[in-house]
Amino acid sequence: MGNPFSKFIYKKTPQILLIGLDAVGKTTILNQLKLGKVENFFTGIGYQQKKLLTKSFDIITWNIEGPSGLRLLWRHFYEKSQALILVLDLTNQERLIEIKEWLEKYLIDNKLNRLPLLIYVNKIDLVQINLNQLNSELMFEKFSNNFLIQPCCAITREGLEDGITWILQQIK
Repeated sequence: MGNPFSKFIYKKTPQILLIGLDAVGKTTILNQLKLGKVENFFTGIGYQQKKLLTKSFDIITWNIEGPSGLRLLWRHFYEKSQALILVLDLTNQERLIEIKEWLEKYLIDNKLNRLPLLIYVNKIDLVQINLNQLNSELMFEKFSNNFLIQPCCAITREGLEDGITWILQQIK
Protein backbone atom coordinates (compact mmCIF):
# COMPACT_ATOMS: atom_id res chain seq x y z
CA MET A 1 0.00 0.00 0.00
CA GLY A 2 2.74 2.42 0.82
CA ASN A 3 2.82 5.44 3.03
CA PRO A 4 -0.48 7.39 2.86
CA PHE A 5 1.43 10.59 3.61
CA SER A 6 4.01 10.11 0.86
CA LYS A 7 2.35 12.67 -1.36
CA PHE A 8 3.01 15.27 1.35
CA ILE A 9 6.65 14.33 1.88
CA TYR A 10 9.19 16.06 -0.31
CA LYS A 11 12.91 16.39 -0.28
CA LYS A 12 13.83 19.97 0.47
CA THR A 13 16.67 21.24 -1.67
CA PRO A 14 19.00 23.90 -0.33
CA GLN A 15 17.93 27.46 -1.11
CA ILE A 16 20.59 29.90 -2.23
CA LEU A 17 19.72 33.59 -2.31
CA LEU A 18 21.23 35.59 -5.17
CA ILE A 19 21.42 39.30 -4.32
CA GLY A 20 22.95 42.44 -5.73
CA LEU A 21 22.08 45.90 -6.87
CA ASP A 22 20.13 46.42 -10.08
CA ALA A 23 21.89 45.91 -13.44
CA VAL A 24 24.85 43.93 -12.05
CA GLY A 25 24.14 40.69 -13.95
CA LYS A 26 21.93 38.60 -11.64
CA THR A 27 19.42 37.65 -14.36
CA THR A 28 22.20 36.97 -16.87
CA ILE A 29 23.89 34.63 -14.39
CA LEU A 30 20.62 32.78 -13.76
CA ASN A 31 19.92 32.49 -17.49
CA GLN A 32 23.42 31.15 -18.12
CA LEU A 33 23.09 28.56 -15.34
CA LYS A 34 19.55 27.57 -16.32
CA LEU A 35 19.45 27.95 -20.11
CA GLY A 36 23.12 28.15 -21.06
CA LYS A 37 22.52 31.40 -22.91
CA VAL A 38 21.92 35.09 -22.45
CA GLU A 39 18.42 36.34 -23.09
CA ASN A 40 17.32 39.91 -23.63
CA PHE A 41 15.30 41.40 -20.81
CA PHE A 42 14.44 44.77 -19.43
CA THR A 43 14.61 46.06 -15.92
CA GLY A 44 11.95 48.21 -14.41
CA ILE A 45 10.85 49.71 -11.16
CA GLY A 46 9.52 47.29 -8.60
CA TYR A 47 10.57 43.74 -7.87
CA GLN A 48 10.23 40.36 -9.45
CA GLN A 49 11.31 36.96 -8.28
CA LYS A 50 13.30 34.62 -10.51
CA LYS A 51 14.23 31.04 -9.69
CA LEU A 52 16.62 28.37 -10.85
CA LEU A 53 15.35 25.05 -9.54
CA THR A 54 17.52 21.93 -9.88
CA LYS A 55 17.68 18.53 -8.23
CA SER A 56 20.58 19.61 -6.01
CA PHE A 57 19.78 23.25 -5.19
CA ASP A 58 17.44 26.17 -5.78
CA ILE A 59 18.64 29.69 -6.46
CA ILE A 60 16.14 32.42 -5.68
CA THR A 61 16.72 36.01 -6.70
CA TRP A 62 14.72 39.14 -6.35
CA ASN A 63 15.38 41.75 -8.97
CA ILE A 64 14.78 44.82 -6.90
CA GLU A 65 14.96 48.11 -8.74
CA GLY A 66 13.91 51.54 -7.69
CA PRO A 67 13.90 52.80 -4.11
CA SER A 68 16.50 51.19 -1.87
CA GLY A 69 13.81 50.60 0.75
CA LEU A 70 12.65 47.60 -1.29
CA ARG A 71 16.01 45.98 -0.58
CA LEU A 72 14.80 45.40 2.96
CA LEU A 73 13.02 42.37 1.49
CA TRP A 74 16.36 40.58 1.07
CA ARG A 75 16.78 40.23 4.83
CA HIS A 76 13.61 38.14 5.11
CA PHE A 77 14.71 35.77 2.36
CA TYR A 78 18.24 35.14 3.50
CA GLU A 79 16.92 33.98 6.85
CA LYS A 80 15.44 30.98 4.97
CA SER A 81 18.52 30.35 2.84
CA GLN A 82 21.48 28.04 3.29
CA ALA A 83 23.88 30.24 1.29
CA LEU A 84 24.17 33.67 -0.31
CA ILE A 85 25.50 34.80 -3.67
CA LEU A 86 26.31 38.49 -3.97
CA VAL A 87 26.86 39.87 -7.49
CA LEU A 88 29.01 42.96 -7.95
CA ASP A 89 29.51 45.00 -11.14
CA LEU A 90 33.12 46.09 -11.45
CA THR A 91 32.51 48.61 -14.20
CA ASN A 92 30.71 51.10 -11.97
CA GLN A 93 32.94 52.29 -9.13
CA GLU A 94 30.29 54.64 -7.72
CA ARG A 95 28.01 51.63 -7.14
CA LEU A 96 30.76 49.93 -5.12
CA ILE A 97 30.37 52.71 -2.55
CA GLU A 98 26.62 52.05 -2.55
CA ILE A 99 27.14 48.31 -2.09
CA LYS A 100 29.50 48.94 0.83
CA GLU A 101 26.83 51.02 2.56
CA TRP A 102 24.22 48.40 1.73
CA LEU A 103 26.36 45.56 3.11
CA GLU A 104 26.80 47.45 6.37
CA LYS A 105 23.10 48.15 6.65
CA TYR A 106 21.52 44.85 5.56
CA LEU A 107 24.03 42.01 5.57
CA ILE A 108 25.76 42.36 8.92
CA ASP A 109 23.39 39.74 10.39
CA ASN A 110 24.74 37.12 7.98
CA LYS A 111 27.83 36.62 10.12
CA LEU A 112 25.56 35.51 12.93
CA ASN A 113 23.71 33.17 10.57
CA ARG A 114 27.04 31.73 9.37
CA LEU A 115 25.89 31.34 5.79
CA PRO A 116 28.54 30.79 3.13
CA LEU A 117 28.89 33.87 0.92
CA LEU A 118 29.93 33.63 -2.72
CA ILE A 119 30.83 36.99 -4.24
CA TYR A 120 30.58 36.95 -8.03
CA VAL A 121 32.73 39.83 -9.22
CA ASN A 122 31.07 40.27 -12.61
CA LYS A 123 32.23 41.87 -15.87
CA ILE A 124 35.90 40.93 -15.53
CA ASP A 125 36.06 41.04 -19.33
CA LEU A 126 35.67 44.83 -19.13
CA VAL A 127 37.93 45.81 -16.23
CA GLN A 128 40.97 44.51 -14.34
CA ILE A 129 40.51 43.76 -10.67
CA ASN A 130 42.75 43.33 -7.67
CA LEU A 131 40.80 40.93 -5.44
CA ASN A 132 42.83 41.78 -2.33
CA GLN A 133 42.15 45.49 -2.83
CA LEU A 134 38.43 44.81 -3.37
CA ASN A 135 38.28 42.76 -0.19
CA SER A 136 40.11 45.40 1.82
CA GLU A 137 37.65 48.05 0.55
CA LEU A 138 34.47 46.05 1.18
CA MET A 139 35.71 43.88 4.10
CA PHE A 140 33.71 40.74 3.30
CA GLU A 141 35.02 39.04 6.46
CA LYS A 142 32.67 41.32 8.42
CA PHE A 143 29.71 39.56 6.79
CA SER A 144 30.83 35.94 6.63
CA ASN A 145 33.49 33.69 8.12
CA ASN A 146 33.19 31.57 4.97
CA PHE A 147 33.35 33.51 1.71
CA LEU A 148 34.86 33.25 -1.75
CA ILE A 149 35.46 36.10 -4.18
CA GLN A 150 34.93 34.57 -7.63
CA PRO A 151 35.73 36.69 -10.70
CA CYS A 152 33.26 35.98 -13.49
CA CYS A 153 31.80 37.12 -16.76
CA ALA A 154 28.09 36.34 -16.88
CA ILE A 155 27.94 36.71 -20.68
CA THR A 156 30.67 34.12 -21.37
CA ARG A 157 29.97 31.91 -18.28
CA GLU A 158 33.60 32.31 -17.17
CA GLY A 159 33.85 31.54 -13.45
CA LEU A 160 30.15 30.72 -12.94
CA GLU A 161 30.54 26.95 -12.56
CA ASP A 162 33.54 27.38 -10.24
CA GLY A 163 31.43 29.56 -7.95
CA ILE A 164 28.45 27.18 -7.91
CA THR A 165 30.72 24.21 -7.25
CA TRP A 166 32.29 26.03 -4.28
CA ILE A 167 28.98 27.08 -2.74
CA LEU A 168 27.48 23.58 -3.07
CA GLN A 169 30.53 22.14 -1.30
CA GLN A 170 29.99 24.63 1.54
CA ILE A 171 26.32 23.67 1.91
CA LYS A 172 27.14 19.97 2.21
